[in-house]
Amino acid sequence: MRIVEPEGKHDHGNWTMINHTGVWMLALVLLLITFESAGAEEISPLDRFSKQEREKLLADEVLYEYVNYEGREKQGKGLGHGQVHVIVKMPIDVCWSIMTDFEKKQEYFPRVVLSEIVKKEENRTWVRETLDFWISKIGYVMVQKIDTKNYRGDFYLDHSYPHDIKDTYGFWYWEKIDDKTSLLTYAVINVDVGIPVPQFIFKALFSKDLPGIAENLKKRIESNGTWQINQKRIRQ
Repeated sequence: MRIVEPEGKHDHGNWTMINHTGVWMLALVLLLITFESAGAEEISPLDRFSKQEREKLLADEVLYEYVNYEGREKQGKGLGHGQVHVIVKMPIDVCWSIMTDFEKKQEYFPRVVLSEIVKKEENRTWVRETLDFWISKIGYVMVQKIDTKNYRGDFYLDHSYPHDIKDTYGFWYWEKIDDKTSLLTYAVINVDVGIPVPQFIFKALFSKDLPGIAENLKKRIESNGTWQINQKRIRQ
């Protein structure tokens, strides 16, 4: 007995065409997903550094640079400021939390022997600080203006309080490298002690003090807020 199949039930030509079309559609979808994934890949904050600078940062070293009005330079003239970068092996929210605990700066910040909160308003905190320069101590009240959303802080002198220096200001901010690693940039834009000081002296001061700040912040945060400079000095 021969079974007669209904017409159109097995149209092999059409099926082959449909099958090939399905394969091409699947390939196209996979290709689009690949491109979308590549496009969605986040740019690392380390990408803006040179190969040598990245190697230094990834080796857990502090990267110092002097920036002037013309841009980055090594031996150029003109006013500028010093800034440092360092990688900290902690999530960005932990870094932020520890660094914005301003009352504890005296425990890890170079030269700072006193740090106490004077007042707080929304995104600003007034911090009275005393710095020990061995032969003398300098006091002032610094305003820390914080931007929680962008993990950024800007600091400046409040001239309405007694101050032993004429002016100073700067900024710092955190960038996320991955879920467990963050990048800190810390800069002092200006320090005016009230008398003319040659720029080369400021450059020397920046190149020594700023890396120390970054190194101590790294130690403090990677110890989850327990590392301290010198317990004896703090008690004094």
